[in-house]
Amino acid sequence: MKKIIAYSSIAHMAMTILGIFTLTVSGLSGAIYLMFAHGLTSAALFICIGILYERFRTRAIEHYSGIRNIMPNFSFYFFWFLLANIAFPGTCNFVGEISLFHSFYTFNISLSFIIFLTILVTTAYSILLYVGVCLGKISDNLKYGHNNELDLTSNEHRILFILSVLVFFFGMFGSILFNEICPLLGQLVSFQYAIIG
Repeated sequence: MKKIIAYSSIAHMAMTILGIFTLTVSGLSGAIYLMFAHGLTSAALFICIGILYERFRTRAIEHYSGIRNIMPNFSFYFFWFLLANIAFPGTCNFVGEISLFHSFYTFNISLSFIIFLTILVTTAYSILLYVGVCLGKISDNLKYGHNNELDLTSNEHRILFILSVLVFFFGMFGSILFNEICPLLGQLVSFQYAIIG
């Protein structure tokens, strides 16, 4: 599970670097926003994986199935953060990726096609991760967990709730951050083109 989240992190950071190299306001602002959003969603996903490991002492997907039957609260948060990870509309990752995609499209159409394929691949293995861990019949490993309280504790629930609210808030009100960074980035881009010219 950690490898899948790490691979999605690499994909997001590749998009971020490409957005920076477009030297456009939409590319730079999208890169900054996606880095911020990635910090929220990846932290939440690694916390979710840590919660599973604490209970069942394994991170191998093949040892899991049917988590939602015994950990419904966890499954809800895990699904929500995976949606954010694939930049589902209404999440903070969507705001950053749509800004980056706009910069790629205006900069180089073929580049936008490659990024679109990357997004599709990330979506595919994120969905497969959720299906493999949370859906299906309960495996023998899950029936005999190492923790008597299988679903979320109050502290775990509190942490994941705060992160989920932040993911939603910055997904719906992206202008709060864009209004702060876009004027500065406009000056930076003008300065860069002045040096190049």
